[in-house]
Amino acid sequence: MTTELEFTGERVIPGKTPEFVERPHIERYRFAGGYCRGKTVIDIGCGAGYGSAMLLEMGASRVFGVDVSVETIAHCQRTYDDPRLSFHVLDVADIHAFAEEHVPEKFGAAVCFEVIEHVPRPAATVRQIVLTLRDGAPLVISTPNRVLNSPGVPVWREPNNPYHIREFIRPEFAVLLRQGNFGRLRVFGQCRVERFLSRRRATRLYPQLMERFTTAEGAAVVPLTVTETAHTLTYVAYAWSRVSFLARVRGKLKRIYRQISGQEKRQQS
Repeated sequence: MTTELEFTGERVIPGKTPEFVERPHIERYRFAGGYCRGKTVIDIGCGAGYGSAMLLEMGASRVFGVDVSVETIAHCQRTYDDPRLSFHVLDVADIHAFAEEHVPEKFGAAVCFEVIEHVPRPAATVRQIVLTLRDGAPLVISTPNRVLNSPGVPVWREPNNPYHIREFIRPEFAVLLRQGNFGRLRVFGQCRVERFLSRRRATRLYPQLMERFTTAEGAAVVPLTVTETAHTLTYVAYAWSRVSFLARVRGKLKRIYRQISGQEKRQQS
């Protein structure tokens, strides 16, 4: 299935990628499937396409896989033959224009795994994604935690992974999504640990976490408490527009006004 592509460390190639790298990716897609059933979904940074195919198998009505790599998308188009599954070469900066052309009614869900750390303008990317989603639609998005992936490396320096431009810690990632006009957030993670770690402890933990990723428990996507963090952070963020929010507020105020007016009239009579 994946004979044309070679594993370089940049993206997962099923069958050619080390288990501690491949297994958590598979588990993230399995987790996302529950948010995609019956919906038209965009898989941003789809890579070799295995995850897009998984989403379709788990009940998505249609899946659009997009990736910046021409070679990777050509592989996907040769490998998968289902009219409900399509693959397109796309830079995430152009995702809103793509959605307007292909799905003018907007997507019912979006998946974006291990992409945001690769883009030069993450805040602009998140704002583009929210514009492609229906009001209330979920974005399931993940990124490696800088504390554990690049222990001790400050935000203004390059991460340890040469393919990453910027990595995030848990509160930074949440702020990024809020700035992108996402409302309710739910935080999950893989290989969870205590939230406040020294650089020394984080460095010692790294090889242990890689071993844990080969187990079902370590690779599972689980909820995080306020005192926990994880090697890989996964947020489920729900899109909302200020226009629809204000419309709901106005509607609620009108209902309250009518109730008060009705009570006053009854009292007068």
